[in-house]
This record gives sequence, structure tokens and C-alpha cells, in this order.
Amino acid sequence: SSGINAEYGQLRDWEMRRSDDLEGLALWAPRLQAIKLRSCGALNAVHVLEQLPPGNWTSEYQSSSQPSRYNVSFYRVDIPSCHGNLLTNSRCNNVSDDLDDFEIF
Repeated sequence: SSGINAEYGQLRDWEMRRSDDLEGLALWAPRLQAIKLRSCGALNAVHVLEQLPPGNWTSEYQSSSQPSRYNVSFYRVDIPSCHGNLLTNSRCNNVSDDLDDFEIF
């Protein structure tokens, strides 16, 4: 199985396209405002972490403010069937499966 564990204190937008082998994503991003997932066929678990995992973190990872709310956009990903708390997290503001949410270049 393949997965990504990512910790980003300043990240506001996360977009992933054409990741056919990625099965899981665990993301700590208290400033996250949007997460877009497109054509990630193997994805079966997405977790939005509530706390920074233990470790020696620099000041950019420390945050005393309330975590932001985020919007979820997905296309050709079965997000409703995914395990994890992406859609059930209290920070989740809106969910869309509209292709128009993605810029096409």
C-alpha cells in the first residue's frame, strides 16, 4: 500500500491529479481552505489530522488560531466511500463533485 503523510503549517490549497497508485492521505494543515482530488482511482482513505503529530517542529508549524474550514472538490475519485474523516470533519465546509471546480489547461 502507498500513502502520504503530510504536515504543512501554512498550506491553504492541496490539489492532486492523476495519482493512480496513492491509496491513503493523512494531512495536517490547520490553514487548509481547499482540497481538490481528481482521478485518484486507488485512493481509499483520507484523514485530516486535528493535531500535529509528535516531533521537533519549527515555529512555522505552531498555531494558536482556530483551524480554518475547507472545501472539498473531487472528480473520478470515490470520496464518499473513502475511509477517514475528510467529509465528516467539523472543518469540512462544502463538498462538490463538479468538474468545473478544476482548471483545465
